[in-house]
Amino acid sequence: MKKLFGISIIFLLWCNFGHADYYKIGQEIQDEFRFNKKIKFPLEPGVWKVAEKKGWFYGDIKIRFIGLALMDGNEIVAYREFQEGSMTGSFQSELNAALHEYFYLDKYDGCYQRPEYTLIKKFNKGTSTNCLLIRHTDVNKSLYNPDDPRRLVDNITLRKWVKDNNIKLPNIMLGSWHAYFSRTVSSNLYTVSYYINPKYFDGPKEEFSTEESSEYHPLNINKYPKFINYMKKFIKASAARHVEFEKIVSAKTRHKLDLASIK
Repeated sequence: MKKLFGISIIFLLWCNFGHADYYKIGQEIQDEFRFNKKIKFPLEPGVWKVAEKKGWFYGDIKIRFIGLALMDGNEIVAYREFQEGSMTGSFQSELNAALHEYFYLDKYDGCYQRPEYTLIKKFNKGTSTNCLLIRHTDVNKSLYNPDDPRRLVDNITLRKWVKDNNIKLPNIMLGSWHAYFSRTVSSNLYTVSYYINPKYFDGPKEEFSTEESSEYHPLNINKYPKFINYMKKFIKASAARHVEFEKIVSAKTRHKLDLASIK
């Protein structure tokens, strides 16, 4: 999913680049990913490698973004993206407006229904947003020919990592995006993306390799019973992850998504 760096208003504020942290490209991580002692996310078994790292800051406003890859040789098994945005400082009204644009007004992606999205669940009231988004992703399009031209800049580090390490990319990955922000809880925005290569998770064999032609596309999937069943399992797993995500970020009970219908 999209990163905060592409927001037009916030982009103007982040005029200093290079917010550092202790993660390094190529670093190996196991068991969990931590932003701090309180905010930590479990990782599936295996050795995850840092493939992407970004940071922006302007005064008290900070964004950190880390991408981790689980590999089988030079082939991607799974990918995780973790983002933390500290929305403090003297630009509260501008930041609130920019976050609303980020979630709901971006014409390429966001927490609203689009034809290529499989499922959207959201809570939105005032400055509080809780979002779960599930979709399939055309990996080559996302990296090299995205609909949003800003992504070409966003993905420079990841494309370099792919090239330098001779990474074999899957055509299609399944992904879920989890996001929460509420000033009634904290000034921090958190987003987490989970992507899997279906080949390594007992997925049905694909014949089509683009976003529009993929068997997973909502306009196509009803023709492919095996893909329907597999996507249902992925949706159920994603809903369980979102419940866990809500606990980690201390989402208020009234902000939590109703996921009872996902079984």
